[in-house]
Amino acid sequence: MKKVMHGMLALVVLTFSLLLSVPAMATTVTVGAPGDPGNGNAFPFGGTISPNPGTRYQQVYNSSLFPGLMTINEISFFNTQHNPGQASFDTATYEIHLSTTPQPVNGLDTVNFDDNVGDDDQLFFTGVIGGVMGMRITFVGVGFSYDPEEGNLLLDILKSGSLSDGNAFLDARNGTFGDDSSRAHDFGSEFEEWGLVTEFSDGQNNNVVPEPSTFLLLGAGLVGVGLLRKKFTS
Repeated sequence: MKKVMHGMLALVVLTFSLLLSVPAMATTVTVGAPGDPGNGNAFPFGGTISPNPGTRYQQVYNSSLFPGLMTINEISFFNTQHNPGQASFDTATYEIHLSTTPQPVNGLDTVNFDDNVGDDDQLFFTGVIGGVMGMRITFVGVGFSYDPEEGNLLLDILKSGSLSDGNAFLDARNGTFGDDSSRAHDFGSEFEEWGLVTEFSDGQNNNVVPEPSTFLLLGAGLVGVGLLRKKFTS
């Protein structure tokens, strides 16, 4: 009997060890991919292409696109449709916030941006960014717990100190987003059904090794370090 009990205990311990060794499944939500063919959008990471210097950009994402509660640790944008992998950031300080907004897609306030921000507003990343970007640009920041049952997701980017030296047109939906996403900003015009192709991830099972040109940015007001990684695709 003791041998049987010892055997069962060993089996339980082995099973538990195997469960611990299995990596958790990553949660990734990509909105709008692959974007409009051969096109893109300069707001907010490209240079100034209108009389307005542009200081704030918001984009809302339909909660129905998310499978459930997730912690967002990474936000990615793409440069595959217009001048792939060769575009450059407009050098500036970028401050990225996330929150659960009470506003609907295609219903953001385009004048009073603060009215779009949710009560759970959180600083995700901040840092000075410039230079050539790759095919994929990923911001790694302070994890934001998002529950789609509470409302739509709002990305809020504040931009300051622009040098207007960028030429980026990141993958986007220019009037073709439908009910999935829309934007509000002070860079120029076009709001409903417009926005950048965006990927949100909890960052689990991320085995991508940062390129030598990786920027490591210490974000003011952040606990820890914000990391901007260029992930080049073949």
